[in-house]
Amino acid sequence: MKRFILSCIVCIASAASLMAQKYEPNTEWPYIYENFTDGKIYLAGNATSSAKLNIHLWGNVLHFVDSEGRIRSYDNERDILRAEIGTDAYLLVDGKWMQLLHQNGKNLLLRLRRGKFDDLASGSTGAYGASLSSSGKTLLSSLDLGGMDQPELGRLLQRRYDGRTISLATEYVYVVNDQVINATKKDVTAFVSDDRQAELKSFLKTAKIKWKDEESLAALLDFLSK
Repeated sequence: MKRFILSCIVCIASAASLMAQKYEPNTEWPYIYENFTDGKIYLAGNATSSAKLNIHLWGNVLHFVDSEGRIRSYDNERDILRAEIGTDAYLLVDGKWMQLLHQNGKNLLLRLRRGKFDDLASGSTGAYGASLSSSGKTLLSSLDLGGMDQPELGRLLQRRYDGRTISLATEYVYVVNDQVINATKKDVTAFVSDDRQAELKSFLKTAKIKWKDEESLAALLDFLSK
């Protein structure tokens, strides 16, 4: 009986550990989200469409699951004004899907998450045995990652956790007065007009702006929007 109870405890602990593990994209499932999630896309003319959505990290492509359970990309991606995946909103800026974090009028703070595919070049093989030493930086395509040569969702789900982990890099971007600005001290300083440089310097110091902290960057957007 003690041995049985101990086995149960071990099983429960193992299950809890698996549930607690943070999702990490990998070469078999190179998506921002662990699951395709109910979402909506917004097109010009107030047209909308609902689907299960996710964002493929290689090429930063919006994917959806069609009525036959196959993963597809949108042919008219650049016509999409906004995509919502669960409670997250995304905008296509400079050809990349960026998550909307904060908005002040028409001015925006966006987050871009990129897959650090260069890191995979240090290994010898990738998904389906593809050589990463030669193709890790330049030759990989969406067909080399995530099984898009076999786009049935069910097949991909079976090996969703079997690939090599893809590390993520996070970048922040402002859109102010329709101008795209990297959220770095250098780029923001270059954007601000000469007559506001002293004010900017004072604000950065007083507000203790941290360039990787989203609350700080949101406060800075409000300053830039004045």
